[in-house]
Amino acid sequence: MKTGTIPQSAPSPLLTKEGLGEVGRSSRSELARKQFRQLEGKPTFLADWVDAVFIHYQVNPAALQECVPFEPDLFEGSAYVSLVAFFQRRFRPSFAGPQMSWLGSVFANHAFLNFRTYVRYHDEAGIYFIAEWVPNLLATWIGPRMYGFPYRLGRLEYHHDAECGNSWGRVDANDSFEYRAEVDSSLEFNSCAPGSLDEFLMERYTAFTQRGRKQRLFRIWHEPWALTPLHIQIGCDDLLKNAGAKWFLNAEPAGAHFSFGVKNVWIGRPHHILKGNVAHALLHQK
Repeated sequence: MKTGTIPQSAPSPLLTKEGLGEVGRSSRSELARKQFRQLEGKPTFLADWVDAVFIHYQVNPAALQECVPFEPDLFEGSAYVSLVAFFQRRFRPSFAGPQMSWLGSVFANHAFLNFRTYVRYHDEAGIYFIAEWVPNLLATWIGPRMYGFPYRLGRLEYHHDAECGNSWGRVDANDSFEYRAEVDSSLEFNSCAPGSLDEFLMERYTAFTQRGRKQRLFRIWHEPWALTPLHIQIGCDDLLKNAGAKWFLNAEPAGAHFSFGVKNVWIGRPHHILKGNVAHALLHQK
């Protein structure tokens, strides 16, 4: 598989590992925050998403549409899918105090591999989860039933160390996915330039799922991602070819990113999507 990087489209506000919670919000992040407050009120859960590697591919929109139940959201006429390898930490109900912090360690604080694409439902753009791999058996029972997550049990091993410059990861679940990545230590961590492909791929605040015939959406909010480009090498991608069917065979690498992560992510409750515009309007009411 080819290596690839996404160049920085324009100068962006400088972000640092120490200052992730202090940065100014991008326009998309600020809009998502206002929408979340208006439509969701308070978050249902909170979590940290840390040490994240993003690997992007450009795919044929027509081929993708055949296996995605929502309209693909395109950037300059092209469709994209992304892999997100990260750790979730400190997952907890937003309404509970420290006495409930143990909850996440039971079924939610672990590594994830998300295989996602970009879709639109009426006037709301977001991501759609094609497949997700987790190492926790209990999570594979709870997540699909609560949110419709397409969880699959796997063995996930990640070593994401941007400070030393080298990272690698491997996921095994009958088939395998393996990557190695290099971070250029001379590059800074930056927010996404407005209107760029980076922003299109990274700043997403609604997620769509489908389990059986039941479709759901849920909303999130967090501070803007602080990113640096990665040089990525894919050692094995059989896991993705089988999850993405034939359309992934012609996917073209479209770059990669690393982020130290976002903290105190707001996660909203799941909403069932009913067919028809009137039903969709109900989702826009508290």
